[in-house]
Amino acid sequence: MTLLIWTRSRKDWDRDRCAVESCGHTVLHLPCLKLRDMSSQCPDDVDRFVIVTSSNSVFFIKQNPSWRQGIVRFKGILTFGKETARSLDGLHSHIQCLPVGTGQQFSQKICQDYARRTRFLFVGAKYPAYDIVDHLKRSSFQIEKVSLYETIIGVDLSVEEKKRFTDRYRNRGVICFASPSAVSGFLGLMKSGGSHQKSQLHAVAIGPTTKALADAHFVTVDQAPEPKVSSLIRTAKRILDDGMRAR
Repeated sequence: MTLLIWTRSRKDWDRDRCAVESCGHTVLHLPCLKLRDMSSQCPDDVDRFVIVTSSNSVFFIKQNPSWRQGIVRFKGILTFGKETARSLDGLHSHIQCLPVGTGQQFSQKICQDYARRTRFLFVGAKYPAYDIVDHLKRSSFQIEKVSLYETIIGVDLSVEEKKRFTDRYRNRGVICFASPSAVSGFLGLMKSGGSHQKSQLHAVAIGPTTKALADAHFVTVDQAPEPKVSSLIRTAKRILDDGMRAR
């Protein structure tokens, strides 16, 4: 079991490739989703804090001139996760990284630390893994949402490439998931290939929401100790290294 299957999108692969391929095992990129730019414009109402919770959100902010130039006019940026915080560096003079690991914990921390009169703007995925906007609205905060991109679930490969994977690799190695959407994309591939049983691949999930979905469809699922891509890679490498030593 020396194969690492990486399921993040083609856009992510440009950023991930060096770190993933340095793990010392054979790598197969199987993009189980793709990201569609929604070309959203930065609003004029800037008397509020912007919430940005993923590196993909930062990518689309930087690609959009309206957002790249306009985000500095807001009161500040709130985020969580060191990788996302690092990617935000230079976009604003006031970036606060809350010491939490999930979207739910992030929402709870805001409820603890901020007055209800504080206004927020969530900027990111059209359908995030955890609905921070709904959580804060139910907690009586003023919050609106701008969708920068949409996640399209489904394996981004040709028919021939999909068939080659299902024929050769579907029960070999470790597969990494950085979102529930990626799990759903992979499940669609398996069902299209005629498989309706739990996968024998060893799955690694980036966080509890992703793991909960993977648990229902994989025999073995581990969760990365930290909700970040580097931790996902390290966990997969450890599993593959242990498998090699056990031979």
